Amino acid sequence: MALRTESSFASFAAAGVEGSPMSPRGPPSSVGASELGRLALGRPGSRDSDMGVTTRSGVKREAASRGESSRGSAGAKKGKEKASGSSSALPRKSGRTSKTTAAQPDPDDEDDSDDGSDDHDEDDEDDTTQTREVNPLQKAMALYLIHDPSNSSFSEFMAPTLPGRSEASANFRALAVASSRLVRSDADLALLNAACPLEGPQWSRQITRNMQNRWHHILSAYRSYYASHGKEAQGVDVTDTIDSIKSLFKAIQDTLLIFRNLENGAPQRLVDILLEVLETVPAFSVDTRPAGAQPYAGGSQQFEYNLLLRFTAFQSNWLNCLEVIRVLSAAGYVERFVHRESRWKQSYVKLYNVLAQTKPPSPGDSNDMLRGLYHRLMAMGIKMTE
Repeated sequence: MALRTESSFASFAAAGVEGSPMSPRGPPSSVGASELGRLALGRPGSRDSDMGVTTRSGVKREAASRGESSRGSAGAKKGKEKASGSSSALPRKSGRTSKTTAAQPDPDDEDDSDDGSDDHDEDDEDDTTQTREVNPLQKAMALYLIHDPSNSSFSEFMAPTLPGRSEASANFRALAVASSRLVRSDADLALLNAACPLEGPQWSRQITRNMQNRWHHILSAYRSYYASHGKEAQGVDVTDTIDSIKSLFKAIQDTLLIFRNLENGAPQRLVDILLEVLETVPAFSVDTRPAGAQPYAGGSQQFEYNLLLRFTAFQSNWLNCLEVIRVLSAAGYVERFVHRESRWKQSYVKLYNVLAQTKPPSPGDSNDMLRGLYHRLMAMGIKMTE
């Protein structure tokens, strides 16, 4: 029994996802889509390497390395390493396979070709036709994703380690990994999927709610800091808030590029979160400095206590956010932006007017940010001149 979303996951595995490192949640959202099949699965030296999923070529190379153990100390050492790395390899499939012996489908294992092996035969060629298969373990992890306490994206959730991951999230992920190891076939997965179908109405609604909650948490934490002007610092400061905003943008991009069959209007609501962020930032255009706060190196020109100017004055802060808009536009989500055409135009005008009235005058890079946003919206067909 195959899942209805298999084609969506397969197309994700076959296509690249653009991304860049982010903070504080770290690099996972920048992982290329073609590498998802390898992400956190059976990587030697990884904390989750016992989740091992190996390809036929891995089994074949293991056998070959054992046969070469008598060809010198170097060959013996190499054979030993390969045998260790493939210790969890499942038997080759031949003819029919029962539920108890069916192997997990091979993940994308293209990097195996970099180990210097000269083994290229028909089995290797057959493996290349299977590199786009998505294994049940990955799908099982996706089913658990919506219950992650940290509201992670899929790439973040799949990462064995993630900066800033809470203890509750780490514990839940460990449980999800342990449970997912029990899924060995599509038949097993179908039983798990029946409770809350992947990309179905309930799953789609929850993943959207998670991203909304993530944004509301970011905003609430900064509002606490903003309200502590002249008092003991509370909440999250400007720099960390901007890092969290960039992380949120990448998480939404990750979600929309991986899960292409979301229901219940989820894609529109996810894009609307991006809009809400850009509508909200101009509201914090005044410096706020808690009692005892010290200026950063560079003094007031770094805008450490002004969310709007800190965000717009430095390309490293706003460029990633505009890049997410560009990537989603190129990925077929233009309609989701155009559907909110008037709000996008108003957000631009509001940002423009607030920056024009700031004292001291907004820095030159803010103009670059405005131009970048203007051209991104124009490129999607939003008429900015009307």
